[in-house]
Formats: sequence, C-alpha cells, structure tokens
Amino acid sequence: MKLRLQFLSIFVCVFFTSFSQIQTINTNGMTFTPDTVTITLGDTIEFGPLGYHNAVEIDESSWISNDTTYNGGFYFSFGSSGGYFIPDSAKTYYYICQPHATMSMKG
Repeated sequence: MKLRLQFLSIFVCVFFTSFSQIQTINTNGMTFTPDTVTITLGDTIEFGPLGYHNAVEIDESSWISNDTTYNGGFYFSFGSSGGYFIPDSAKTYYYICQPHATMSMKG
C-alpha cells in the first residue's frame, strides 16, 4: 500500500509538471513584449530584466483607467533582474509599469 501511494505521488507530480510551460515577458522601449499571454494553471510567467521599469499587478478597473494602484499581487521593482510568477487561480491578471501606465505600458 505504501509503495502504491509513493508511485501515485510521483505520477501526479510528473504529470502536472510535464505540461507546465514558462512564458517570458520582456520590456522593449515603453512596452511589454508580449503584452498578452495565454497560460494554464501551473505555468510560470517570467519577467525579464526590467531596467527603467517595474511590473506591478493591478485590478481591472485600475488597468482600464490607467491608474497605478498596486493590488497586493506580484511586484517586480525598478531595475530588477525580473522574476517569476506562478498564477494560483484561473483569471485575467493585469499588470503595468507604474511610471509609464499613462503611456500604455501595460499588459
């Protein structure tokens, strides 16, 4: 019984990790490239080096109005080497570069 449980645990882990992908978002001038990605739960979003930008998660109403209010989600600071974000629920994630949101630097 213990062997079956271990096998099942290994199988589940391999099954879910074998289908996950890494999606990379970089900055290019005053844009995120790409600005939209479609993911599956378990995928990893990688933000490349940010230089003079940051990448901050905001809510939909802030995104629409070009507001810069951080919603407590992911936050990668100015000039950082970027970072990784693994979504924990199926929804649309909105993000911006705070000082450049009015220039449509958002995704």
